[in-house]
Amino acid sequence: MIREAGGDRVGRDRRYPRFVGRDKVKITSNPGETFLDRMIALVEGAERQKTPNEIALNILLSGLTIIFLLAVITLQPFAIYSGSPQNCFRSGFGCWCA
Repeated sequence: MIREAGGDRVGRDRRYPRFVGRDKVKITSNPGETFLDRMIALVEGAERQKTPNEIALNILLSGLTIIFLLAVITLQPFAIYSGSPQNCFRSGFGCWCA
């Protein structure tokens, strides 16, 4: 076995050169009707049911997202009630403080 300098580190036997010659191949199938095209279509159209762990994870993440949003939304009313000064955070949607 010999290895090419800086190659893909795949051993290649000297008896099998990289390029033997130019062969012509005639493709007899219509575009989109080959075996690989049918396999790709099967994989793309495949749908599976969610596992119980995936359902539980979705419920957990949804609940934590709702809790986070409630906590963030209530920050400004608590700040107004306590009388603490607020800095206005400006974004593309306008001013977020009163």
